[in-house]
Amino acid sequence: MNENNNWSIGVGRWVGVQVNIHAMLFLFIAFIFSVQWQFADSFRPDQMGTAMVTVAVLLASVIAHEIGHLYALSNLGGSTHRIILTPWGSNSEIEMPSTPWSQLIVSVAGPFVNFGIFLFSASLLMQTNMAQLSDLIHPLGPQRFDASTGAVSLFKIAAWVNFHLLAINLIPCFPFDGAQMVRSMLNLMKLNVPRTRSESAIMVLGNGVAMTIFGLSLFLLDYNRGPIRPVWFYVMIASIALYFASRYSFEKETQNSGDDYANQDWSFDHLAASAAFYGGGEDFHSHLDDPTGEEMISQSQWMTEKQEARLREIQEREYQEDRIADEILQKIHRGGQGIAGLSEDERAILNRVSDRLRRRRSSEQEIVGDT
Repeated sequence: MNENNNWSIGVGRWVGVQVNIHAMLFLFIAFIFSVQWQFADSFRPDQMGTAMVTVAVLLASVIAHEIGHLYALSNLGGSTHRIILTPWGSNSEIEMPSTPWSQLIVSVAGPFVNFGIFLFSASLLMQTNMAQLSDLIHPLGPQRFDASTGAVSLFKIAAWVNFHLLAINLIPCFPFDGAQMVRSMLNLMKLNVPRTRSESAIMVLGNGVAMTIFGLSLFLLDYNRGPIRPVWFYVMIASIALYFASRYSFEKETQNSGDDYANQDWSFDHLAASAAFYGGGEDFHSHLDDPTGEEMISQSQWMTEKQEARLREIQEREYQEDRIADEILQKIHRGGQGIAGLSEDERAILNRVSDRLRRRRSSEQEIVGDT
């Protein structure tokens, strides 16, 4: 079960998919209104128009971003179990397509929608001399809504919001789409590196971005223009959040990587790469150049035991899910309420078990067809 469920509330099923709103989105909306409150001389409904329009544009842009992902998923063989809306898009429960190219297209689809909205709005504004590109992409210059020029203000806000949704989601760090783009590109390059090493590279990229943003916050200590104040404080908080998010992503993506162990080619080159990552370095390579029989057996045995332990973890998890799914089906049979009587978590378990059985049947059919 996705830990995001503990920080989100359900808002029903849209087109057959459960949709939740993450607590971060509510907090971000509150932040937008607090910035507008600070910028306004006094609290009046007409002065809060910028906050209301910005929130409406943000929600529409986030939904459009997610529709891009869903459209790509539905056409490339993936599936969606749950959508969890956040300020930058979503942290949804999805099953990615099997091929690296399809995975890359799915991860790019959401930011591409935001790019399309930005390009349309910015082109329209610049062709009519209503705005400058530098104003529309300035990260510390959010656009204000003016009722006297409603359409122009709306396009300015849409361009500013969607440009920054695009930029944020290109960051190669959890929870943004950039992290999945890096994973897909590594798979496309066919480097055959273990999951631990690829996720380590993504974590290093995320930490680098976090440190860069942290350094930027120090240069903004005296920056006091615009409605967002103090700028340095919010930028520093963002850098700290990114740093810990990248470390969390590494732990999350590697704790259940049993499939990678099952599919790895356990040659001594892979053993050497793993040993170098964990601190073995040149000593390990020197042993491989002239390994003794005892060392080869020990190394092979260690990898075999590691692989078997991972497989046991996966089998145990699947067994528990199958057992819970049986209980849920019995509940449906006894209660007479059908699927409508199930909780969100129970539906998610049934979806995962159903997808796993479907993939297993598909694999068995392919084996039968080959024979």
